[in-house]
Amino acid sequence: AVGFIVIPAAVVGTDMRAAFVVLAATTVPALLTLGWFPRRPDVARSNDARAPTTVLPRGSFVLLAGILFYYLALGGVYPFLAEIGRRSGWDVREVGFILSASQIVGAGGSFLPALLGVRIGRGTALIIAIGAAIAALMALLIGDPVIFAIAANLFVGASMMTFAYAMGLVGLLDPLGRVAGLAFAVQVLCLGAGPAWAGFVVGHFGSVVLILVCTLFAAAALFTLVPMAFRQQRQAVAA
Repeated sequence: AVGFIVIPAAVVGTDMRAAFVVLAATTVPALLTLGWFPRRPDVARSNDARAPTTVLPRGSFVLLAGILFYYLALGGVYPFLAEIGRRSGWDVREVGFILSASQIVGAGGSFLPALLGVRIGRGTALIIAIGAAIAALMALLIGDPVIFAIAANLFVGASMMTFAYAMGLVGLLDPLGRVAGLAFAVQVLCLGAGPAWAGFVVGHFGSVVLILVCTLFAAAALFTLVPMAFRQQRQAVAA
């Protein structure tokens, strides 16, 4: 969020090299946190601790498919939010501030699961989060500047909340961390490929079709991740 404000200001005042200096300066402090990471997973209480490390738990590919669907939606829309905002009536600087604010809202969306925990259940939480993201995507079609600002913030916040609860599902399914690595790979690939395939769609069919396609991807994630979450809840109660 700070980067959306600091980096453009640094580039305007100097040149593009300032952006990389800022990125380097904000990355170095992360080295100080390395000692806080556990050296190995705690598998003492895991039912999967004695399973062969090359065999993924049952349901892994369904869960990965749900993450794939959601990040196809996120990776498709997010790179074009600035252009959608510009077409809705904001200028470039105003869109930058809106997207900066959306990152702060996204941080709140990530923090919300820490407050709620599993009191409302991961399935219900995912219905709320992905449902809010779908509503935000549909609101982007309206073209009103105020609605765009609200929808962009809601979409990013809901996406971070979805990410938090989806990774909770991953951790419960596989405490050894094998699925988590694949999940992050899926996320990176989807976010990386998003501008390419979404740019093709926008170039040939327009931003409205892109938003509709991403809405379908988000709906597919809803109908994939939510049943998995409720199944995990039933298993936890039965245990």
